[in-house]
Amino acid sequence: MNAGITTGGGNLTLVGNASVSSGVVDSEREAGSAVISMADGTVIDAGGGSVVMRLVNDGTKTNNGTGAITLRQVSAGSVTAENNGTMSGSDVVLAGALTASGSGTAVQLSGRKVSGSGPISLGGSNARWLAWAADDTSITASSLAPAFHQYNAVYGSTSVSGSGNGFLYGSDPRVTVSLAPAAAVSKVYDGTAVARLRLPTCRAPCRLLSGQLM
Repeated sequence: MNAGITTGGGNLTLVGNASVSSGVVDSEREAGSAVISMADGTVIDAGGGSVVMRLVNDGTKTNNGTGAITLRQVSAGSVTAENNGTMSGSDVVLAGALTASGSGTAVQLSGRKVSGSGPISLGGSNARWLAWAADDTSITASSLAPAFHQYNAVYGSTSVSGSGNGFLYGSDPRVTVSLAPAAAVSKVYDGTAVARLRLPTCRAPCRLLSGQLM
């Protein structure tokens, strides 16, 4: 998208990698990955309308690869960036500020990964944003601070269990904790009821997501 768009309060929907059943002519779909990318300096202003950007995961065409959805400055009642691609790079990139005036879940970002440094501003009643990532260790949007993390969550089908802004991951990480082989528990009697343990160690897999602590 090489120029700005102003809708005068109307809704805007951008779709990439649509299927043949949606009217795409297979022979006219060029090779390469479909992307939705706002050029540097461009702005979308939908007023109180909705903005939806969607990349479809479609296998009915000869050329059906998907890349990233790149957002720059967007102002709307609600903003949805939905990347359904399964290929590497099918991400959502926040490269600018998002402003949503609607209530409830006003911003939803979904892709294999969610990254970038663009902030999100909310103005509606009980408004929140949600970032969904199919891959683990994959929400690296530095300007976003979630109120909760949810795992084993699939965009479009899993109910959100937390309140406020949230990071939701498709993975279901498990951490196994055991004492180190040399960490036998022993105590020299000293009149107290405290036995000190050496620091535990993790057995693989031992991955924590988005800076979480164990």
